[in-house]
Amino acid sequence: MTDTINRIAEQMAAKAHNVWAKWLKYMFSNGVFNVNGSFTIPKSLVEKWTEQMNEKYDELDEKEKKSDRIIAYGYINVLRPFLEKKVMDKEQK
Repeated sequence: MTDTINRIAEQMAAKAHNVWAKWLKYMFSNGVFNVNGSFTIPKSLVEKWTEQMNEKYDELDEKEKKSDRIIAYGYINVLRPFLEKKVMDKEQK
C-alpha cells in the first residue's frame, strides 16, 4: 500500500508543480522584468488577484470557478486509475 501511496503522491506533486509553473508563466507574461532583475506586476492585476485570493471559492464568479474545476479534474485524473483499480479489485473478490 505504501508503494501505491508514494506513486500517487509523486504524481500529485508533479501535477501541483505543473499547475504552479503554468500560473507563473501566465503571471510573468502579464508583467515587466526590470533591469535589476526584479519583476513588476501591473496595479490592476495586483488588485484583481488580491481580491480573488481573499474570496472564498463559493464567492468566485463562474469563470474563476471553472478555472479551479479544471485544476481539480486534473487531480482527479491522476487518482482515477488507482480508484478504478481498487473498485475492480473489490468487484473481483
